[in-house]
Amino acid sequence: MIRFFRTTDCPNCDNIQETLEKLCIVHEIVNISSRNENQHLLPHGKKPPVLIDDKQIFEGYETIMDHLDELEGFAELWRKYQSDACYCDEKGQVQ
Repeated sequence: MIRFFRTTDCPNCDNIQETLEKLCIVHEIVNISSRNENQHLLPHGKKPPVLIDDKQIFEGYETIMDHLDELEGFAELWRKYQSDACYCDEKGQVQ
């Protein structure tokens, strides 16, 4: 499962959270307050925004969004081929 560590006053964190919700991927949001509440849950030496996917750690807006773009592509392929229908490319070749 994906865990996303964010602060409440981070506009980029809002964008990341919206993207996670749009992707319909199971995830958990962990809010880190400015008073250091929940800081112990973050990987050592990391500051929000941080996203953990399995055992991979992504830190920073651009890095996280790049990973979510990759997941979106994978999810699209997964959904495309999860039926018993045939798919043809523009030349009529069965995929």
